[in-house]
Amino acid sequence: MKRRHFLILILLILLVASWFIIDKSSANDFISSKKAMRLLTTQRVIDSNANGSIESSEIKTAKERLLLYDKNKDGILSNIELGGPGTEEKNIRSAYMVRVLDVDKDFELSKEELNLATSRLLVMDIDKNGVIDSIEMQGK
Repeated sequence: MKRRHFLILILLILLVASWFIIDKSSANDFISSKKAMRLLTTQRVIDSNANGSIESSEIKTAKERLLLYDKNKDGILSNIELGGPGTEEKNIRSAYMVRVLDVDKDFELSKEELNLATSRLLVMDIDKNGVIDSIEMQGK
């Protein structure tokens, strides 16, 4: 009886170990997608129709959409509200779009910077077609 329990235990260990080995690539993909999703949060907030581009109507409403991050409702997006301290992969504020909006580079978006959001976003529209496409969002 003890021998049977031991064999079952060994089989369970092998089964769990093989599951981790097989699922490692999908786990890495999931982690990578979570990092990408976190970095793109600011763009997703502004891109209200989630089509991957920011149209002129979305540029005009950028301030209101960005204020969705304002957890304490003080009209300022602190560095914590933008993703907090940490490595580049974990910082929403490291995204190109936030760097464009953060005029004084203090890692916060002040009321003045939020008021300038529309004009600052237009700087990203390199081809001046009124739309910030995915390439322009990356700063290329």
